[in-house]
Amino acid sequence: MAEEFPSELRDERFEVDDLRFTEDDVANVLLWLQRAIRDKRVIGTELAKDLDVSGSSLHRWYAFPSETYHKPSFTEPVFRRLVETLKRKYNFLSFYEHEGIRSVGRDHLYFSMAARLQMWNSTATEMVQVLPGWYYSYRPSRYLPGAVVRGLVRFVYDAHAGPFRSWEMHLYRDQHMKVVRRQFHEGYVWRRRFQYIWDDQDVSTRIFRHTVLAEFFQQAGAVIALSGLSTASWSNGIYSAKVFLDRVPSVDAKTLEKYGIAGSKSVLSKVGVIHDSDLDRDVPAVALRQVDPRVVGNLIST
Repeated sequence: MAEEFPSELRDERFEVDDLRFTEDDVANVLLWLQRAIRDKRVIGTELAKDLDVSGSSLHRWYAFPSETYHKPSFTEPVFRRLVETLKRKYNFLSFYEHEGIRSVGRDHLYFSMAARLQMWNSTATEMVQVLPGWYYSYRPSRYLPGAVVRGLVRFVYDAHAGPFRSWEMHLYRDQHMKVVRRQFHEGYVWRRRFQYIWDDQDVSTRIFRHTVLAEFFQQAGAVIALSGLSTASWSNGIYSAKVFLDRVPSVDAKTLEKYGIAGSKSVLSKVGVIHDSDLDRDVPAVALRQVDPRVVGNLIST
């Protein structure tokens, strides 16, 4: 007979090996299971036998992952057996077990994509070592033909929640170099083999941007530069543009409240639009070879 879990405690977190699972965590476990069974990485009939439940019950649980937490038949002991079996036999959740299983909640996109890319613990551990830090980004300008936009990017590993987060800032100045507009993007970054997948959104317009990067240069165990291609929508069309990221050697810890970031005036002074007459002087040669707006194909729009 199945063990019952008191209904008045249904809103408490499930505990497995001293790890606490919220309702969002449970849904993500079942979402992982759904995809693993679909991809035949987990055999449903074998798992049902391991859990001592019927195949139909198991199917109902993973078919509707966001609803299962509140099903009377889905008890804490059943969930504990499920997680322990998946960990023991199927290398379950190793991609974000580095710091323990976390509540994924608003970061479900990150963890779903990490599972889809099979971004396991070894990959995440290597990313922590080589990727985090500050970079200048160089992109051909969509609005000013022949110009390059230099932004400031930060990749950081969120040890509390688990994701690798991205943040990018662009500053637009008037003829007197006064900042008249700020643009911010926030998102996530993943790694698959030797490529990085970087998805982010403009925090104001919510326009989505998809970027694939490859390591261009690595030194002393850290990524120094990356190059790739971004695709996004704009106005009534779609554009694709080359992008080059160059690590910023140092960003001091002084907080600039005006910008809400840690940085220095010397670093921020370089963030902005570089006009066509200044490209050869102000854009590093290695970056310009990758994103030169004068080269056909480095910026394509519809």
